[in-house]
Amino acid sequence: MDALKDLELWSSVGKFGSVFISGGLLTAYLQHFFKKKVQKEEQKTVVKYLALRLAFLFEGYAVECADKAGDQQLAYDSEGTAGRFIGQVPVMPPLPLEDNHKFLDHNILNDIYDFPQRCVMANQNAMFWEEVVGDRDSCTNALGINTIKMGVRAINIGNQLRKMYNLSPRLLGYGEFDVENFLKKELEEIRAHEEKNR
Repeated sequence: MDALKDLELWSSVGKFGSVFISGGLLTAYLQHFFKKKVQKEEQKTVVKYLALRLAFLFEGYAVECADKAGDQQLAYDSEGTAGRFIGQVPVMPPLPLEDNHKFLDHNILNDIYDFPQRCVMANQNAMFWEEVVGDRDSCTNALGINTIKMGVRAINIGNQLRKMYNLSPRLLGYGEFDVENFLKKELEEIRAHEEKNR
């Protein structure tokens, strides 16, 4: 009789222990699951904020390019009495230094990291005309063309970031002046001229 009671007692303890253990495991699993979910949401927020900062950085660069290209057009039209000729392709401001870049889409990250180096190459390409050939007019013209090309590239990167990370759109311009339309129209004219001269 006592043996039977002992067996029932151990059976009850075993059931209680398995419920306690499985319940503990379930609680631990749920805690881990929710912790990971919170971390993922935080990561999304951080990446979206980084994308916003980068979009503004590239859009600001495009604004500078449009400003310089417009100034150069005015200098050409006024034969140098107004406006200013471009002295170099604008330099890209430093990118934010942080680990969160690794969470960005790697295709767009490739374009982002490529951009500052491409600015340097665009400038060197134009300066070749003055430094090697000795033709300042061709250099100035090339600086204008390359500035417009880099401005359009910067706008495209900004647009990609806004689209990919669901950021609200931003109209680049003030009053009737639209930076994106201006640069893209100028680029179309450059390409048409290049095509005609081939």
